[in-house]
Amino acid sequence: MRRGTRTLYVYAPDDSTAPDDGELARGAEEMTVVTAHGVADALNRLATDTFDCVLSTYRLPNSDGVTLLSRIRESDADLPVILYTARGSERIASEAIAADVTDYIRGDTAATQTDLIIDRIQDVLDYRPTDTAARLNELTEATKPALWIVAADWTEMFSMAGAHTAVWG
Repeated sequence: MRRGTRTLYVYAPDDSTAPDDGELARGAEEMTVVTAHGVADALNRLATDTFDCVLSTYRLPNSDGVTLLSRIRESDADLPVILYTARGSERIASEAIAADVTDYIRGDTAATQTDLIIDRIQDVLDYRPTDTAARLNELTEATKPALWIVAADWTEMFSMAGAHTAVWG
């Protein structure tokens, strides 16, 4: 995990199955955990601050994590959002996937899930597109029909379209 990683953790304070925010912060010293207690609070924090990831429990005051996820996706399709639920179901997982969740964790209420959650946050953040991936995406957007030949290790690329020189130089 990168130093300075900021995670917005959204949960209901009265939910005894929610991971402890202090444990999350202590478990990954290079991660700052900022808390919010509900959809409105989370959306306000997202509007005024920058986060690398959102971790939300499913059960929230007057709402749920899938509703929060849908609201986040209305304004930010790329922000990683992880949904944690202690009592997950196929219905909840299906709703989360349909709303474009980045990761879904079904917890175990009998044991702490701190290490698992921190590992999943790290995995999500480590998967962010590399500069090469972003440039390939830009190239794809800039070209019409083209023939691409790419080495298996991505070190060499050949294209039969002129747009690649504008992107790659």
